[in-house]
Amino acid sequence: MAAGPSPQIRFSPYPILIQVGLVLAAALLIGLTLRIVRLTPQIDASVFFGDEDPQLTEDRKIYKIFPQQEQIIINIEGKINSTPYLDKIGRLTQKLSVIPEVVTAKSLTHGPSDFEDALKSEFWRRILIPDDRKSSNIFIVLDTASPHQAIPKIETIVREFKKEDFQPVIAGIPYMIELIRRRLFFDLEVFSLSAVGVFGLMIFIIFRSFSILTGFLTASAVATSLTLLLSYHFGIGIGILTANLITIVFVLTIPHLIYLTYNWKHSSLEPSTRDHRVQQAFWETLPGSFWSMGTTLLGFLSLLLVQAKPLRQLGASGSIGTICALFAAYLVYPPFLLGIKPQKALTGIDVNKKSNRRVDLTKYSRWVACGFVAVCLLLGMGIFRLNTDPSLLSYFPKKLRQSLEHVDRNGGSGLMEIVLRDSRGRKLDTDEAYEGLWKLQRTLEQDPEIGTVISLPILMAEGERSPFSFLLSWKTILKKMEEPKYERIARSFVTYDHLYGHFILRMRESGRDAPRAEIIKRIKETVRQHGFTPVLAGGMYPLQAQLSHLIKSSLTEGLAEIVLLLGVIGSIVSRSIWVGLTMAFGMAMVPFGLLGLIGLLKTPLDIISAPAANLALGMGIDDTMIHMAERWRVLVKKGHKPDEAWNIARAQLWRPILVSMLVVCVGFSIFILSQFPPTRRFGLWVVVGTLLVLPNTLFFLPTVASMRPLGSIRKHFLSRPIKK
Repeated sequence: MAAGPSPQIRFSPYPILIQVGLVLAAALLIGLTLRIVRLTPQIDASVFFGDEDPQLTEDRKIYKIFPQQEQIIINIEGKINSTPYLDKIGRLTQKLSVIPEVVTAKSLTHGPSDFEDALKSEFWRRILIPDDRKSSNIFIVLDTASPHQAIPKIETIVREFKKEDFQPVIAGIPYMIELIRRRLFFDLEVFSLSAVGVFGLMIFIIFRSFSILTGFLTASAVATSLTLLLSYHFGIGIGILTANLITIVFVLTIPHLIYLTYNWKHSSLEPSTRDHRVQQAFWETLPGSFWSMGTTLLGFLSLLLVQAKPLRQLGASGSIGTICALFAAYLVYPPFLLGIKPQKALTGIDVNKKSNRRVDLTKYSRWVACGFVAVCLLLGMGIFRLNTDPSLLSYFPKKLRQSLEHVDRNGGSGLMEIVLRDSRGRKLDTDEAYEGLWKLQRTLEQDPEIGTVISLPILMAEGERSPFSFLLSWKTILKKMEEPKYERIARSFVTYDHLYGHFILRMRESGRDAPRAEIIKRIKETVRQHGFTPVLAGGMYPLQAQLSHLIKSSLTEGLAEIVLLLGVIGSIVSRSIWVGLTMAFGMAMVPFGLLGLIGLLKTPLDIISAPAANLALGMGIDDTMIHMAERWRVLVKKGHKPDEAWNIARAQLWRPILVSMLVVCVGFSIFILSQFPPTRRFGLWVVVGTLLVLPNTLFFLPTVASMRPLGSIRKHFLSRPIKK
């Protein structure tokens, strides 16, 4: 693009008319977006995976064999055998039972005949009374077709009964998912818009021009609206990761605009027309922006191959946003520069005159470059302590998490389902199978990671308590439990042919040290040791284990791909293999140090914060290092020595690099104020990663790239005398 004269762009002699038209078009796009696109995050039971993902294969098979259940637990502390307590429990259960979406609600007053009966029952005791006997549960089964509709109604009724001595705590996977959806929507409304406002304020403070501010906001708004509209057109909804899409697209757009603005400012040193200055800035900035867009686009496209619905949504929407950001920056923003008179343009810097350089970045360049590498390597030691399998409770703020942890300690909050059969293929309706299942039940209950275990043997134990049950065989009792009179309850725990049994495990999320995958492996081995074969394992708990593996693989494989791409593109842009290798190594140091810091701090790396931090890092590095390499190549082509060209490129670009990174840091720091911990971590890692980008771009790249060891080696071999 640098070769030959640049194509001429014809602007209207009345730029104000173009600017007004663009603002009106942006307003129309925003209105169209708000009318068409549903900005509420769409989050359901398959929040982490789509229906077509292989991770849900076992869950689908389980629900074909046994009816799917959505369970809510309401735990209430108090003197559980007192008359006032039982009276309140009874009235609360009765009100909950009439909610249309509630299939059944069981408590100390609705299920067992009385409190003493609940204590004696193997079944009711496990479901309703925690081991410490300081609280009791209301166990609710929801209609699987609309569990989210029941949550607000349950909350309303619970609030009516809340008193100082009666504090019900709601828990369960459907409730947690609904809380995540609400907090994401709140952050989408409040913090995304706040971040946009902060971006605008920073731009005005830095450039002190209403025309530039209007151009920034118009271009960013066009890019964001087009991204949302195109995502909607292609069926990409707002999910757990794309809830921050507005901020991400703003960040994708702003660096293009900042570099374009600074190049326009530099061109104001030379006497020329407004059109010429804008055209010169346009063609000087476009190559670097195009290549940085390419690396970011490929990074997003790589997420489309990940077998996790939220990551694919982010990859698709991010790819659209990357293209829309470049489109808006170069087609919408330039006319706003035409409206600024030359005398009002901020004075540029003639970098070819050493006396005009105000900041000397070469004095301690080598020391800063060495310090950058040393710090990243030291921080990187913590990468082995990275927690990519955090507790589901880490998604919630401290006060709410404490309430959920109370329920978790007294029975567990994660859900795991196991379908098993006898290892020798025998039916499960024999006395021998009954004894084996009871032994397995008791062994699983002794596992510290398992809270409550609901299975066929405790159901049958309840059946044996009925009068004259001692006269009946276990097979007969089992068949009676399959009758409508008993709500066909046996159907939830054994198949009609009595070959497959169903164990429902409520797993403890708090205090877990081992990865979920190891715990699941241990549980399956326990099942085998008792003479049974675990055929299927499903539920949110195994899905979280698989998600942890995907997060880890996306971090390692995704970073490796981006590093390789940056090395290749850096070599193409700079026409130097050594520069490309330097850029790749410097980029690798940034996420290595950031992830190591996360590991050292033992901070959860959940699905929301992990890809957001990684992609934000990639965007920041691409938008600085590639522009630096592109500027260096142009300067060398103009006749500057390679070493001198790096110093000139740094003197020309340190301001837009610093401003771009500053705007990103301040904008994303808004998210640190969120009450949703994953969003808070998302903002924090972007800020920290951006701070690591600065020494990498301004000191490490110019210092190491100017060494040119490949050229020295080639010169050494070419200068050696040839032996005759």
